[in-house]
Amino acid sequence: MKFKCSGLFVAHHQDDLIETYIMQKDRQMIIPYYGILEETIIKDMKVLRPLLGYTKKELELYCKNNDVPYSIDKTNLENIHTRNKIRHNIIEKLTLDERTKLLNDIKSLNEQREKETKNIKECFDSLQNINIERFNTLSINSKVFALYELIMNYGSFYSMSRKRALEIIKIIESRKPNIKVFLKDDLYIVKEYGSLKVKRYCLIQGYSYVIDKPMKLKTEYFEIDFTKNTDNRNVFINDYPLTIRTYQPGDYIMINNVKRKVRRLFIDWKIPEEIRKYWPIIENSKKEIIYIPRYQKNFVFDDSSNFNNSNVHNTVAMFHNCTSLTTLDLSNFDTSNVTRMSWMFHNCN
Repeated sequence: MKFKCSGLFVAHHQDDLIETYIMQKDRQMIIPYYGILEETIIKDMKVLRPLLGYTKKELELYCKNNDVPYSIDKTNLENIHTRNKIRHNIIEKLTLDERTKLLNDIKSLNEQREKETKNIKECFDSLQNINIERFNTLSINSKVFALYELIMNYGSFYSMSRKRALEIIKIIESRKPNIKVFLKDDLYIVKEYGSLKVKRYCLIQGYSYVIDKPMKLKTEYFEIDFTKNTDNRNVFINDYPLTIRTYQPGDYIMINNVKRKVRRLFIDWKIPEEIRKYWPIIENSKKEIIYIPRYQKNFVFDDSSNFNNSNVHNTVAMFHNCTSLTTLDLSNFDTSNVTRMSWMFHNCN
């Protein structure tokens, strides 16, 4: 903030409050609060609205009787904008009883919204993760608000109507275990393996690396060491040159003389869809897939003191889904060359 203020008083009054409520109802958008809050935090600054209990006429009369100078924005007199139309055609014609009823409606809806917020807490495993099983036990109104909270918790503004929320809920309630629903840009609601999340899906180009002998290979996507014994990875000297690449439709691997689709393995291993796009697959010189690193959801990284990442450029999903990871010493982490850190600690404890 330019003036480093700790607080700000704003002169919104009761007419503004009712105008805002009518606009909210007309738009049928899901919102955290009906009308205008008396106190909010905007960019770490407290914003106070102490005049919401007074009508515009009451405030004008006070200013006239007490010689308080004020001015009127002439654009408020025009009937062009939606708010002005509501002001002149509805607010200014309200009787006292009509005004009181609207204020009571606002109070009742906000009380209901507060109850719904408490009801949906039980379905959240974390701020950004809804448990599908518990979500399905909620009332339809609670489901709508739960979706709204999930998106807001992700930190991305998305204006969602009740109609759109109901459409998403219908899709989520299908029997398909994994579903991706578009919100906007690269933002999606994702149902996968019993949970509901908001995720961004960035376009990731496929990669392919060739090594003609046992060696260490560092890339922006992975680091692998073939200089040590690799028999346990089904990689032998006569398999070289090796190709390390991303998944391609139709890929399969032979396991115990049984042909298995790689796509099916990814599903069985519960690899999140966005990680599948750059998960390494290893081919031998005959273009046969001989090894795919096993995805471990609960992998625990327990010795960061010897971890050298000074040359790492990409830490995308480095600790993704490491739910057993509760502490980690980052004092020796060197991120000076890191350019991509998306999902680095996503879904950790």
